[in-house]
Amino acid sequence: MKKLMKYTVIVALLSFASCGDILEENPKSILTPSFFETAQGIEGGVVSAYTSFKALTRQGGMHTTVWGTDEYTYGQQVANNRLNSYSGIDANNGDTAGAWNSAYAAINTCNGVIELGPNASDLDPEVLTNLVAEAKFLRAQWYFVLAQQYGGATLDLGSGPLAFNRNPTDEFTLNSKGEVLSAVINDLEEAAAELPDSPRETGRVWKASALHVLAKAYLTRAWSDEAQPGDYEAALSTVQRLISDPSSPEANFGARLMADFADVHAEDNHNNAEVLFAIQGETSNRDELNNRGGYQNFFFRPFYVQWAGMNRDVENGRPWIRYRPTEYLLNEVYADKINDSRYDKSYQTVWICNSLTAGDNRLTGQQSVRGVPRWTQEEADAGFVDQSQVGEYKFGIGDTAVWMLPDHIKMSDDEKKRKGFAVLNTEDYTDAAYPSLSKYDARERPFPGTGTDPNVNSYRPVIVYRLAETYLIGAEAALMTGNTALAAQYINTVRQRAAYEGKQSEMMISAADVDIDFILDERSRELNGEFMRWYDLVRTGKLIERVSLYNEQGAQNIEAYHQRRPIPQGQIDLSPGFPQNPGY
Repeated sequence: MKKLMKYTVIVALLSFASCGDILEENPKSILTPSFFETAQGIEGGVVSAYTSFKALTRQGGMHTTVWGTDEYTYGQQVANNRLNSYSGIDANNGDTAGAWNSAYAAINTCNGVIELGPNASDLDPEVLTNLVAEAKFLRAQWYFVLAQQYGGATLDLGSGPLAFNRNPTDEFTLNSKGEVLSAVINDLEEAAAELPDSPRETGRVWKASALHVLAKAYLTRAWSDEAQPGDYEAALSTVQRLISDPSSPEANFGARLMADFADVHAEDNHNNAEVLFAIQGETSNRDELNNRGGYQNFFFRPFYVQWAGMNRDVENGRPWIRYRPTEYLLNEVYADKINDSRYDKSYQTVWICNSLTAGDNRLTGQQSVRGVPRWTQEEADAGFVDQSQVGEYKFGIGDTAVWMLPDHIKMSDDEKKRKGFAVLNTEDYTDAAYPSLSKYDARERPFPGTGTDPNVNSYRPVIVYRLAETYLIGAEAALMTGNTALAAQYINTVRQRAAYEGKQSEMMISAADVDIDFILDERSRELNGEFMRWYDLVRTGKLIERVSLYNEQGAQNIEAYHQRRPIPQGQIDLSPGFPQNPGY
């Protein structure tokens, strides 16, 4: 007998960390729909919907947005590179199925909150309005993910479009991307009107969050085959509802740009004023961190223990060697490393010696390949060092062990030898040796017994949307409406923040500089690795072009149908006649 699809209602009772005012979940049980008509039920349902997005910060969510773009290709230790090489992707791929399989239980929970929550008589009316608005935002966000991944989704789970489904069913239809985005826009318009002007607790969405995603949804529909008249204009006007003054980094509703780009991702600056929506990290216990914490602190690491003087440690993290930046990203997108600080503030290029000798490190599970070498007589005779240094270590603990030079600095072989430590010019980078994206570093150890363990999953919140992107959405919408001067103004706001001290004027651009390729490159400089690049390239119709030009592995196989992910085979098997996306 065919197993029927059932969108289970799973809610979490709301609790708070000891410091207070931070959204934290405490899952309890499967509860009946009538529970949504109580204060405890509606609050728990909303928190459960927030929690559902943690699925997107793990391996599948990262693979489907970071890999296979002009920004990142695969590193040395990759067993399955299909999403980067665009070879062998099918309906049984677990990574591409992840969003689909995670979304609908959360969507149905939101449906229950929206439909049944207003009957909760034991809840303050203002709080009730806020919670229902949060549910609308969260439902819209899931459907926005589905529309961008699959080019369409199911709006009717069995009880009518966007209605709460109480019974299992195998009757589903696939709504078009335009239909789904229209539902997203409607939810977000209502959420923007009903959400508070500031978040009720850290981690909750508010009016600024809804306006940001609303602008992006209008922009996404505007680029699509199902665009509605005025979509680009609506995207731009929505940005203007959020940003009070396009020439100022200050925005309405309490959101503002950090003064320094480095502050956005600083480990001691979670949920800062630039963040509009973040998936909260794990702070409950070590087991939960292992099971549900993110991997983003591991995936961008090169194989740094290959170099003398380097053991795996907390400072440098677990090297999974998954996401290697493309040459285009490192050398062309970040071509200006003199005026623009974002390369230096986004990448680790120097590693500090932490071990003089190679040896078994049972705690880390990985030993350095070799110890620090000593200066030889031959090297002294060649003039690399003074004769008095023969037999001494070339460098010690706390000294530089590895330096990856940017493309505008080169060293000859003899200059490298004089340094003693490993020096890599850009042409020396390999699939195991490359600069490491540092946005997701997680060196703090909040749980007892983990202080020296480098293999701890990330406990940090993952930023989904932030105000700097709002400016870039505004620039894209302004460009597409023909207002390149306003587009340049928005971009310059972001670039001014990114400039090194005293270099602000060198970072300014003019209206003549703005086209869609410049905006895409600016998005990379500002947002690279932030779980959205594949969406950006699909939205703007640039995926095939840019992968073909800048991602050698993907260029060999990418085709037009790869601009949509396959509908999971489980869904096809479950619902007779359910359509598969072309090409799969």
